[in-house]
Amino acid sequence: MIVTDPPGYRIVLEERHLDLIQFNALLERARTAAGEGRVSDAVEDLQAGVDLWRGPILSEVHGAPLEAAAGVLNERWLTANEKLLGMRLDSGQAAESIGELRQLVETHPYRETLRSLLLLALYRSGRQAEAVREFASFHAMLAEELGVGPGPELVSLHELILHNSPELLPCAGKEPDKAFPPQDALHPHNLPYDLTDFNGRKRELCQILDQSSQTSRRGPRIVVIDGMGGSGKTALAVHAAHRLADEYSDGQLYLDLRAFDPDEETITPEAALGILLRAAGIPGADIADDIHGREAQWRRWAAHKSVILVLDNVVNATQVRQLIPPSPGSFVIVASRSRIVELDGAESISLGMLSPDESAELLTRLLGQTRVMAEPEATEELAALCGHLPLALRVVAARLAKRRHWTVRHLAERLRDKAYRLDELNSGDRSVAAALGMSYEMMPTTARDDFRLLCLHPGAEFDVQASAALLGADVAHAEETLEYLLDVHLLQQWEHGRYSFHDLVKAFARALPADSSERCVQERAEERLVLHYHATIERVCDILFPGRVAYTDTPVAMPDIAVTPMADANEALDWLDSERAGLTSVIELANRQSMYEHVARIGRALSFCLHGQGCYAEFEDVAWAAVTAARSAHDPMLLCVSLVNLSVAQWQRDQLRGAVDSLQEALELATALSNAQLEAACLSRLGVFTTSLGNLRTAKIYLVRAAEVHFARASAREEAEALTNLCFVNQLMGDHDSSLRAGERAVDLARGGGDQSVEITALANLAKAHLGRNELGNAARHLSAAWELCRKLRIPSQTALVLMSMAELRLRAGRHEDALACATTALDIVRESCSVSRQAAVENLLGSILREQGKFHAALRKHSRAARLSGSIGLAIERARAFHGLAIASTAMGRIELAARWRTASRDSLGALGLPRGFFWRAEPSRTIDIGALDGCFA
Repeated sequence: MIVTDPPGYRIVLEERHLDLIQFNALLERARTAAGEGRVSDAVEDLQAGVDLWRGPILSEVHGAPLEAAAGVLNERWLTANEKLLGMRLDSGQAAESIGELRQLVETHPYRETLRSLLLLALYRSGRQAEAVREFASFHAMLAEELGVGPGPELVSLHELILHNSPELLPCAGKEPDKAFPPQDALHPHNLPYDLTDFNGRKRELCQILDQSSQTSRRGPRIVVIDGMGGSGKTALAVHAAHRLADEYSDGQLYLDLRAFDPDEETITPEAALGILLRAAGIPGADIADDIHGREAQWRRWAAHKSVILVLDNVVNATQVRQLIPPSPGSFVIVASRSRIVELDGAESISLGMLSPDESAELLTRLLGQTRVMAEPEATEELAALCGHLPLALRVVAARLAKRRHWTVRHLAERLRDKAYRLDELNSGDRSVAAALGMSYEMMPTTARDDFRLLCLHPGAEFDVQASAALLGADVAHAEETLEYLLDVHLLQQWEHGRYSFHDLVKAFARALPADSSERCVQERAEERLVLHYHATIERVCDILFPGRVAYTDTPVAMPDIAVTPMADANEALDWLDSERAGLTSVIELANRQSMYEHVARIGRALSFCLHGQGCYAEFEDVAWAAVTAARSAHDPMLLCVSLVNLSVAQWQRDQLRGAVDSLQEALELATALSNAQLEAACLSRLGVFTTSLGNLRTAKIYLVRAAEVHFARASAREEAEALTNLCFVNQLMGDHDSSLRAGERAVDLARGGGDQSVEITALANLAKAHLGRNELGNAARHLSAAWELCRKLRIPSQTALVLMSMAELRLRAGRHEDALACATTALDIVRESCSVSRQAAVENLLGSILREQGKFHAALRKHSRAARLSGSIGLAIERARAFHGLAIASTAMGRIELAARWRTASRDSLGALGLPRGFFWRAEPSRTIDIGALDGCFA
């Protein structure tokens, strides 16, 4: 209240209005309680008084009177803190007081009372060596900065610590007051505070709560939580303990065993038992000196108690086995970075990363819904860049909270650079790098060395053979190392035989300093890895594409290196599916190592696989890398082969002119090398490309010449490919008999060489030759065989090709709905590959089917789209076919003038290609056939 009090105004304060008055009152109450032996009440009052302070009094004002008054009040607060911490130490809360004492000592470095309390807290927590080091550090600081030594009381305390004096134990030499036993001794509770924004881990939390609810007649229930540093093990354990606190009325205890802190000494079982006994209210003088006596005391105290005990930062079962209370009514939660399976009867819970939804919810709680909703995409990216690691998410939230002017997108942009990501994930005393460093430092030296080598793998996943190559060891040693890293949660395994590092773990490993000798070791490991992948991808191609032409009699030198075993096509395809993305990273690694010959050869082998899988964008990237590497290696043979592969990739990417240019350069190189086989390879592909451009006669000349050379050189696979394409060209030109002969020869060669990929295309083109002769039964038989191979090899482009041929067969047989289903599925496949040429072909086919169904408007749309697509890339025959279909549909709809214009456009296009006006009618013979015998072919 403000009242008038001449000559001005006066503020009227009641006692409850001023925190300084409350502080003085609480100190007086604490003094009274302590004098009456009510230690718990005294501690509570002192804590309440200290908590009223938000910082130094009058810190922003100046003037001698005010500064003097502020000094008195601040001294009173500091004295209250010292009394409070001293009473907490006497109550057995030494370990819990260390952090607060360190903060006060840092702020008041010369205050010896605080130093004494810190030394005493360290000693009573079983950390005698740290207490001695703390005294030595203080002594050196005083000598250097002030030229004096510690006071006599601190020196005396140091001597007592050195001699393990019993005087230092709580209540030593004092008779405990039986009338007023400390409240904490009756019901000890020292759990850390629970997170108000705890989020996620619902399944794991339910597991813990369910385990607690299970009845046990023989012993306590135990849950072991393991996970990598920063995954939220402690938060989950403490949160669960608070949820269960009411069910364990005899005490809720927490003990950090510090097994992973390189700056702190691990608490031994003996010291841990001493801390638990003091927390249980047993006077220090009564605690046994040896571990067996302490274990017996702990068991006696806990035998009939109902307590929940959280043991944090545990390294192994040996560290905690003697700490487990024997009571069936007790519950123990163990948190560790290592997998601990040796505790009998324990339930194990392994923490992975948060789900994207859980990450989003946590960021929403930490940042506020308004800020997250303003940038939802950036928030999602931020969570992904943090790897959905809880610690990392809390760090970025803290950084954004400190810098309100930063947007979420700005921080996400800073995190995108992997080289500096760990530097960004640091806020105050929270650091992802520090958390990972604890796990790293606790490993043996050999394990640390192996960990750093394995993190050199450039891909997202790898298998044990790749690990063996990196380590330069056998598979058995590699498996042992991988299993160890899995146990300490520095490695992940999402499926059997496949391993991966969390992005932040890999960033941490690569940020570790390395001298020149270590870098040499790492370079040799990377070279071995490149050799491993080169050998393995060659093995894959031997299985999937037998009969490949080597083009050179001097294979690259390959030392004895581990190759991933695979027995058949299924295993080869599975390996390829798993490693495809990683292989491109290995090519980049080989380039950095100047292993150009390996880049080109891996590129060629991988090109076979990517082409077969319909991954044309990756195919082109790999092909360009191989060409560039071959130029750097100054190897004309490799360059020629690489250019041939590049031309195929360009053709599949609808870069028809670029494909021809690459082939022309390759042909010049092959001619200069006098290599007839390479010349034939170029001619064979030129035949395919000129077919697409509509020059059928030239294409036929190229293909015939290529087939003759490959026949003379006994290159069965290449001859089969040339004849397969010759079969298609002859069919387009209406020479169905020649088409049939070429197709049958191609199928026989592919089957003889075991190349099922070439066999599929040959069977599909042979079926079209039979369709040209109205032999639908034979066509259906070949397509059935091709379809079985498609299901086995899972090659999208060939599956689409066979489906198109099936659609045409069903159209010819009058099964319009079946034809439409096949063509629609084919269109879905080719859209995924983004192949414009194939989309144009399927759109034209769909237009033909819709015309037969009388759906002329829909047919017009399909042919119009085919015309646009084919015209955009210069696909001449498909464009002419689209004009032909538009003319037929327009005629059926009575649009005579429009139909005439489309018919003229079709004939002009054919004339420009040198093809007869009746080309499409010849290519689509009469449908008046008997289809009764075909029913069995359409199952």
